[in-house]
Amino acid sequence: MKILVNWDYERPDLMKAFAALKDDFRLVFLFKNQVPASGAESIYRPADVIYWNDFQSPYKLLAAVDPDKIIFHDIESFLQVGLNIAAKNKGIQTIVLEHGLRGDYEIDIALQRVSAHIPETIEPGKDPDPQTVSSIGFYLRAFRMQNIISLYRFLRFPFIRRKYGLAAGLYKAPFKLREANLYVNFTLHNASYVLKRDHLQPVKVVPIGNPNFDALFAFFNSQKTTSENYFLLIDAPYCEQSLFGMKKEVKAAFYRKLNEFCLENKSQLKIKLHPHSYHADYLPADPNIGYLRDCNTAEYIAAAQGCFMINLSTLSPLAMYYSRCIYFDSGINPYDKDLNEKKHLPAYDFNTFKPAELKFTESSEAQKAEIKKAYLYATDGKATERLKQILLR
Repeated sequence: MKILVNWDYERPDLMKAFAALKDDFRLVFLFKNQVPASGAESIYRPADVIYWNDFQSPYKLLAAVDPDKIIFHDIESFLQVGLNIAAKNKGIQTIVLEHGLRGDYEIDIALQRVSAHIPETIEPGKDPDPQTVSSIGFYLRAFRMQNIISLYRFLRFPFIRRKYGLAAGLYKAPFKLREANLYVNFTLHNASYVLKRDHLQPVKVVPIGNPNFDALFAFFNSQKTTSENYFLLIDAPYCEQSLFGMKKEVKAAFYRKLNEFCLENKSQLKIKLHPHSYHADYLPADPNIGYLRDCNTAEYIAAAQGCFMINLSTLSPLAMYYSRCIYFDSGINPYDKDLNEKKHLPAYDFNTFKPAELKFTESSEAQKAEIKKAYLYATDGKATERLKQILLR
């Protein structure tokens, strides 16, 4: 079976499931607009990467690849929507495979930003829909007479998408031709974002857990070692990303207060930096603070006396499930609504907490069950196998 995969193949953390499935399916990857200056790429087999700009229409792309199924990381850009429409017209099943933690509150945040006339913040080079003439042409060439009942929504979509931005624009311009046949997600809770954004029925969602966690569950479930003498902060790029705009001196002061707690408990502070902070110039130089960059974070979570969290990151559910955690509310991250409302963890104010008052507590079995249901689905390490069975249908 040949599967066309619209996916960021340059991120090793997102390629684990495909590496495990490469011998079960013929995978062809599509992500970049054009061939890089270094030349055409290959992932697992020769010529298994194609490029958007090599095809003027989605039908020419499908004719060249002839896939049995298509996996999208999302269907949000003109190119993706055009390819999805053409695939549905050709009877090719399309699947959206989730790759990150999401929540329906993101739509509310996007709509509030539109109402307040706050421009959308997109990292340079990360806009999934640059709205070039070629991408709009690719989209328009997907339409066929069999789609005539959706003509109004088809023509309306580009204008709404451009007017309101990504999440708000997609929410305000739903139409059936933009929907995939199936949405494979970590959990139903995590699928709440796409359910609300695209006005979907829950029956379209199949939860499987996070395939990228499979090996980590095997590690945690077999881990027998005792805790080591340190506490771990799983950090966030609050100074580096303009959306948050935290001052460097505020972040450094926070580190020092955590270190004060660790010193009082005769332990070291280890800080797992976000990649955006790897070269930060505000990191306190203290012999009791160790900074982690490229590392196996799961091993540090497993061996820590406890974990500090300041946002809901990809690894947060693992820390919440397998370790004692404390959450610090910065007040600047609207995407931490889950952590603020679910009350899974002891919570303290980022700016005003007193190190001597911090107290870790063990999660109850009921709390662990809630964390598992909301973010993990299962801890058996078989999410990739569940994905495989879905693709074989």
